[in-house]
Amino acid sequence: MVYWNENRPRSAASYAAIALVQADKDRRNKAVLDEEFKKANSPENKDTPTKQTQSLKEREKEAKAEYQAHAKQEMKNLWLYKEGNRKEVQQYFSCLQDPNWKLLRNNNDLEVWKLPGEEIHRIMGVTNVECSPQTCLDHFDDTENVFKTLFPQIDKMFRTGSILKQFAKGHTICQACFDMPSPIGGGAAKGIAARDMVWEQRVTKLQSGNVLVTASTPDNHTEVPVTKGMVRGSLITSGYYGRKLNEKNHSRCWYIIQADPKGMLPKWLVNLASAKQTDNLIRLREMFRGVNK
Repeated sequence: MVYWNENRPRSAASYAAIALVQADKDRRNKAVLDEEFKKANSPENKDTPTKQTQSLKEREKEAKAEYQAHAKQEMKNLWLYKEGNRKEVQQYFSCLQDPNWKLLRNNNDLEVWKLPGEEIHRIMGVTNVECSPQTCLDHFDDTENVFKTLFPQIDKMFRTGSILKQFAKGHTICQACFDMPSPIGGGAAKGIAARDMVWEQRVTKLQSGNVLVTASTPDNHTEVPVTKGMVRGSLITSGYYGRKLNEKNHSRCWYIIQADPKGMLPKWLVNLASAKQTDNLIRLREMFRGVNK
């Protein structure tokens, strides 16, 4: 019998094998759940449907209508934004109001969504945080501390980062290094090179009083040298949207992420690990917990 050595670096092929085993287990578990669902919804039990399945579908339908309304509201005044910000606002909220979002789970006060249809899925997390949209904006717009305090607290894969260029307040070019998350279990993937990311970041105070932070890799990113020993990845879509709630100094926060780590990793394996990025919202929520008390 061969025992797995946790200290031995794991290759992409190893992760693929582990993921296949896990996928087989998931299929078996799904078969069991499907059988239980059939029994629960059989004629003799038709008045007692599975509560969890029903509530998830109901929440998906309700949330889609809610998020589409928010997106429509935020895009009403596009003409008032400067060209660069206008493009980011339009792209982000066009994505948010896409009718094809699927709610994967809703637990620990965190919704996790997937937007299928592309080789690399877009993933979205949604939760409430105990701070105003402005407070959230200030943390992302703090060029002195964004990589000293904010990123180390909210992203466990973060290693180091810096502001390469600041065009104006709220508009920067950033570079940072991240470990690759393990698709199985927690922590960083062993034996897989860290990723070097370059992105253009815009922090926008919306006309509604809410805030939007967007990031994407510019076409000229190759002008920035790749950190030695790492692989240059790409941020296709990334952004935080903070919306004020009726409760004083509380916000609803959306985080959409679509990142291509490049390299030799198969895209289905990337998709397997990508949903873990929404955990950043949990850590953001914890960071602001009690901040207004």
